[in-house]
Amino acid sequence: MTAQRRRLLIMRHAKSAYPAGVDDHDRPLNRRGERSARRMARELASLGLLPDHVALSDSRRTQETLWFMNDGLPQPLPSHQHRALYLPSVERMLKVIRTFPSAAKTGMILSHNPGCEGLTHALTGALVRVTTANVIEVTIESGWSEVGLTRLGTHALVRHLRPKELPPLEGLSP
Repeated sequence: MTAQRRRLLIMRHAKSAYPAGVDDHDRPLNRRGERSARRMARELASLGLLPDHVALSDSRRTQETLWFMNDGLPQPLPSHQHRALYLPSVERMLKVIRTFPSAAKTGMILSHNPGCEGLTHALTGALVRVTTANVIEVTIESGWSEVGLTRLGTHALVRHLRPKELPPLEGLSP
């Protein structure tokens, strides 16, 4: 990596449940979501893509996604919750990214759609369907504080990880 090159991981929360009478912000993950979050953490670790910094929505389903990811890791991922990442606009997501610590080489946004799809499109120009627990890896050719301040659509989409394409965890059904 060059001195300014960064990796941004854009992750949509894992699959959530829809319990009656529960506000959208407070919806928990379902069993599939729990498994998907663990599988994605394992895959990110195997690829050497664990983030130095995670910015996540303050919704229950994003918090639980991170919790189940951390459950399979040797140490928890450093994270900060942001109310601005709950059902965010692309501009709000870019503002949060610009606050990432300059020392972070790999940052993650853990949030919701349509924001995750919109952010991917804004940064890379690619129209990508980001379903639950998907991770999009984007190369950022600048410091965090500059993301989105210049022409958008110029960053490289490196890969799109989907939990349904990953091997199941031992002892857990897919």
